[in-house]
Amino acid sequence: MARRGYKVYGIDRSSEMTAIAKEKAEAQGLSDRTWFETGNIQDINLKNKFDAVICMFAVLGYQTSNDDLFAALQTVRKHLKPNGLFICDFWYGPAVLVQRPAERIKTIHEGEDRIIRIARPEIDTQKNVVTISYQLLRLRGLQLVEETQELHQMRYLFQPEIDFFLAQSKLKLLHFCPFMQFEKVADEETWNVAAIAQAV
Repeated sequence: MARRGYKVYGIDRSSEMTAIAKEKAEAQGLSDRTWFETGNIQDINLKNKFDAVICMFAVLGYQTSNDDLFAALQTVRKHLKPNGLFICDFWYGPAVLVQRPAERIKTIHEGEDRIIRIARPEIDTQKNVVTISYQLLRLRGLQLVEETQELHQMRYLFQPEIDFFLAQSKLKLLHFCPFMQFEKVADEETWNVAAIAQAV
């Protein structure tokens, strides 16, 4: 986006990730159009307003309680100019419930190493949350070099639900579709959806 001429502010909870983003922007000659800060979407205040707020990679899904989701959307609205756009993506409830999360194994080759990621999900249909246990193994030949475990909780959302929370945050839902497929309609096969809303 910065290469296309936009001024871009990037926010992440991880100071390590914002440091990497700054380094990459500087290396690509984009420091004059990019700013990065460490903060939480639920309460950060940049004291600035923008034409658009973009919230990708299921960030909204990490807001697992109603209070957290509402706080995140209020933060979005606070940072939008009049008629500014909010673009986000998240897991779509009908698809999650029909397809059901399943254990997945992914292998990546990095030099002489193999990195194996094992994802083991558990669904809580009372809270609309999937808890995923990630196990990451780095193998060199047959030797285990490194092992890491992470736990991620991801909320899945439904269209009427996101419409309600957006409206409560003074955001109007303009479009709801499969991610990166603007002309299509989300259904039970659509795990990842996008929503576009406007500040009102």
